[in-house]
Amino acid sequence: MEARILDEVGVDRKYRSIKKEKEGTMAGINTDALDATCYHEVKTALCEDVYDWIIGKAIPTEKRRQILHGMYVTGRMEARIHVLGMTRKEKHNPFLVDPAGRVKTFIFGADGLVRGHGFNIQCKNPKPFDFEDYDNRVRYLTACFEKKVRPSDDSFKKFLNQFS
Repeated sequence: MEARILDEVGVDRKYRSIKKEKEGTMAGINTDALDATCYHEVKTALCEDVYDWIIGKAIPTEKRRQILHGMYVTGRMEARIHVLGMTRKEKHNPFLVDPAGRVKTFIFGADGLVRGHGFNIQCKNPKPFDFEDYDNRVRYLTACFEKKVRPSDDSFKKFLNQFS
């Protein structure tokens, strides 16, 4: 299904299913597609959920976090989530669904704005993504894992102070 959705939105096959890791950390991602300017993620959702996103209601936190993590790992300042809306009946066997004309693309920017591609939407994430803070937290968790110690707020503050 993923390939059919990427075909529908015109993502070249040579950019699909690329694994990326953030150097110096344990952070990584297996992208649906990664081209020169953008990180792409593909999802299926119930039509009513996609409609809620289109009218500007909040995009689910887990999807937003996945996109922002992908932007961090890949170093891209823009990500696109391509969503195929389905009925409840179609969700039971999504491979019978023809995605032609049914895929909606949401464009995430590092500034916190989410825009629609080909339809009018502009909603805001709860706050702009702070890449520096996220990087500090990922590097701290990587260091904790390597030293086999449990993370804590106090040790995180000490970790940050060593770079000040």
